[in-house]
Order: sequence, then C-alpha cells, then structure tokens
Amino acid sequence: MLKSFSENRLISVVLMVSSGGLLVSSLASPSAPIDLAFNPQFFPRIVLGVLFALALLDLGISFAKRQERTALAWRRTLPVVLALPLYVLLIPVLGYFISSTLMGMLILAVMRAGLVATLVMPTVAAGALVLLFNHLLSMPLPTSPFTWWF
Repeated sequence: MLKSFSENRLISVVLMVSSGGLLVSSLASPSAPIDLAFNPQFFPRIVLGVLFALALLDLGISFAKRQERTALAWRRTLPVVLALPLYVLLIPVLGYFISSTLMGMLILAVMRAGLVATLVMPTVAAGALVLLFNHLLSMPLPTSPFTWWF
C-alpha cells in the first residue's frame, strides 16, 4: 500500500484531509451576525475550499498518470507532514506572521531552496498577507505578543 504513495501523493492526501477537516470545522462554528462578505470566516473558507480542490485534483492527476513508483523520501516528507498540525497549534500562540514565516522557512529548507529564498520569501509573503488582511481588509489575523506593531 505505501509503495503506491509517492511524496507528492502523500502530501496531497495530507493537504486534502487537513484542509477538508478545517473547512468542515469552520462550517460548524457560529458565524457573526453580519453580511457574509464581511464575515471573518469568508476568506479562510474560500482558501480552504481551493486548497482542498487543488489537493484532490493533484491526487487524481498523480493516480491517472502511470508514474514510476519511487520510494518515499521520508527525510523530506516527514518534517512537513509533522509540522502542519504544529503550525495550526502555534498560530494562536505565536500569531500568524511568526508561525507562517517559520512554516515557510521549513518547507523551503526541506525543498533545498537557497538560503536567501528560504529567509526572504516566507517573510515577505507572510508580511504581505498581514498587511492585506489587517490594514486593507480590516480583518485581523492572529497577532503575536512579539509583533504587536504588525
């Protein structure tokens, strides 16, 4: 059974299960008595739905292709798979910016990206999302006790 799962398939399954679970749990949570477009759950539900659909599509494509089965590279896959639930648990504690930056750095380090890309890209991406949501859309992301100015 595990021989049919490549890294790509395993990551697709993990992303599909985690995004699907988070999407279902967000649908069960009470919503604010305001318009749907301004509800704080609106954008995360869209992102989770798109992530679920893309992971399902990626999984379907990988099974449709008759790819050569290769051994699963546990040294690259396991840190990302284990870090996903930890990332979700750390967001309320460390805030979105720090947690997302660390998660992005871990993923890029595992993918063996360059040092500059590993340090800069997640910081810029998380910072841009914080600026977008906190300041332009007025929908604050979880803040950190260390980044009160952000």
